Amino acid sequence: PLPPKSGRHRFNAYIGAPEQSWDPSKLAHSKSTTIGLKIDHEFGDGWSISNNLKYADNRADWTTGAVIFPLAIDDPVLNVFLNALRPGAYTYTDRATGNIVAQLSRNAAGQINIVSNSLPNQSVLQNGVLSQVAYSYEPSVEEWMDQLSITKRFDTMSFKLGAFFATSGIELINGGGGIGLSPLVDNPDLLDITYTGPGGTVQQLTDPSGFTAIGQRAVRNTGRQKQLSIFFGHDWTLTDQLSIDWGARYEKIRVKGVNQTSIANPRCFDPTYGGADNNVDTLYDNCQTTLGAPLRYDHSLDYFSFSGAMTYRFDSRNIVYARYSQGKKAPDFAFFITLDTPAEIDNVRPVPQKVQQIELGYRHNGDRFRASVSPFYSKLSRVGTTQVFQNADGSFYTPPTL
Repeated sequence: PLPPKSGRHRFNAYIGAPEQSWDPSKLAHSKSTTIGLKIDHEFGDGWSISNNLKYADNRADWTTGAVIFPLAIDDPVLNVFLNALRPGAYTYTDRATGNIVAQLSRNAAGQINIVSNSLPNQSVLQNGVLSQVAYSYEPSVEEWMDQLSITKRFDTMSFKLGAFFATSGIELINGGGGIGLSPLVDNPDLLDITYTGPGGTVQQLTDPSGFTAIGQRAVRNTGRQKQLSIFFGHDWTLTDQLSIDWGARYEKIRVKGVNQTSIANPRCFDPTYGGADNNVDTLYDNCQTTLGAPLRYDHSLDYFSFSGAMTYRFDSRNIVYARYSQGKKAPDFAFFITLDTPAEIDNVRPVPQKVQQIELGYRHNGDRFRASVSPFYSKLSRVGTTQVFQNADGSFYTPPTL
C-alpha cells in the first residue's frame, strides 16, 4: 500500500543537508535530457568518417514507501529503528479518530510488555502493525560521450578504426525521510506515537506527519568516471557463401569518488537535547545524524576484448554462423558506493569481470515463414566481492583483494 498523503513532510537527510520534500502522492519521477550530434562524411574511394557526440543529463526523484513489512509493536528491532529505547510508556493513537489503539511499556533492562491492544486485524499478526520507510532517493547523472570512426571499404572487405571517449559524474543522496507505523487495514493512515517518561513527562515520538527517526541512515555518494576506448573491426567476404568478421577493443577506465555514511548522534538520548528543532518535547529529530569523514577512492582499470564470427550462406534463404567472444567489464558504480569503511577503501580493489561466449545460429528467410535459432553458452567469471571479517577483539576488517 502507498503511504497516505497525510505523511508528506519536509526533512533534512542529515545535519547540514539541504531541506527536502517527501510527498508519497508524487511517487517516482525520472527526467532525462539528451542532445546529440552525428556527422557522417564520404570522402570517396571507399573512405568515410563518422562522429557521434552525445550529452545526457539524467535525474530521478523517488518519494515512495519502502521496506513495508507487517511487524509487531513489541518487536525489538522495530523499536531500535523507531528510537523507542527509553524506559517508560509508549502510546499509539489513531490519527484519524484520536483513539488510543495500543500501549506498551519498556523497563530499564529493555524488556517490552504490551499494556493494551485494540489494533485492527490482529488475527493476521498479534500486536501487528505495518512499518514503512519514507524512501527518499535522488540520483543525478551527467555524461558526455563521443565516438569517432574511420572506415575503408574494398570490394570484398572493409576495415574500421575508431575511438570512444566518455566522462560521467554522479551524485546520490539516499535516506533520511524517517519511519512510520500504520494499522493493518486498507488505505491506512499513520499512527501517532507519544512517550511518557518515568517522571510523567509526555514527549512526541512521531512528527505531525506520523514519522520518526527523521534525518537518520542517510548516505551521500559522488563520483566521476572517465573511459577511453580504441577499437578495430574487419569483415571479409571470402566467397559468395563464406564470410568472416572480427574485432578487438582496448579500454581504459578511471573511477574516482567520495562516499559518506551517517555517524550516530551521541546526544540522541540526552534528555536535555532538543534535536534539530531545539525542542526537548519532540523526539523525532533528536537522533539526526551527521555525515562521516569523506572516504575517497581512485581506481584505474584497463583490459582487452575481442570477438570473431564466421557466416556461411547455403542460399539466399538459409544461413548459419558461429561466433566466439571474450571480453571484460569493469564494475559499475554500485560496486564503488559499497566502499564505505577505511578498511574497504584501503584493501578492496576492483577486478574486471571476464565474459566468454560461444554462439551458433541458423536463420531461414522464406516468403511466408521466417525462423532463427541461436543457442549459446556464456561464462561469467572473476566477479569481485567484498568480504568483512571479525577480529578476536570484536573489531572488523576487510582483507586485501587477491
